[in-house]
Amino acid sequence: MKTLSLWMALVMGIVSAAYAQESRRTFDLKDFDKLSVGSAFKANVSKSNSFRVVATGEQQDLDDLEAKISGRTLVIKYKNSRNRRKGVTLDIEMPALAGVDLSGAASMKAAGFNGGNDLKLDVSGAAKLALEIEAGDVSFDLSGASSTMLTGSARSLKGDISGASSLKASDFPVKDAEVDASGASSATVHPSSRLLAEASGASSIRYAGGAKDIRVNTSGGSSVKKSD
Repeated sequence: MKTLSLWMALVMGIVSAAYAQESRRTFDLKDFDKLSVGSAFKANVSKSNSFRVVATGEQQDLDDLEAKISGRTLVIKYKNSRNRRKGVTLDIEMPALAGVDLSGAASMKAAGFNGGNDLKLDVSGAAKLALEIEAGDVSFDLSGASSTMLTGSARSLKGDISGASSLKASDFPVKDAEVDASGASSATVHPSSRLLAEASGASSIRYAGGAKDIRVNTSGGSSVKKSD
């Protein structure tokens, strides 16, 4: 009996180890220009003439993945909620990027997009976004201690930051910038022509560039200043 128990334990250990090995799952999806990613995914996004969606991680996590197209948005999430996931890496290729919705401790790096399209960003829940892009008009809503870093350039940058979130866009020159920061949030922007800045609740806005039309409103120990 003891020998049988040891043998069974050995078999179960081998099976468990094999199941825990890193696997890959490819999704045959196309015709999207927006991304919606939640949970603790790590996403790498790059520009390509074709579409490609590949997930890498433990097989049990990959089996629980759901990836679908809603309108022109690629939505990736888990079917079930459970703890002790090992993490899944997403490699996504697409011709154009028009929107990102990132939440739930997810992180995303995206680069190579230079089509000049308008862009909408929604980043929340401690998510982290690093984006290199040449865009048209960029709008954003950042909340929940999220972090967003932009490099490249755009025509305009406009949006709200709240809940101790941060926006780093000093290396993202734009013509016009409009920022409303609240709840101990911070932002750095780089407008060349016009800046509308409102800061409240111990927030800070710093700006570079040569904007001449500057309109500022501060309250609650907040500040708006030109960068050193």
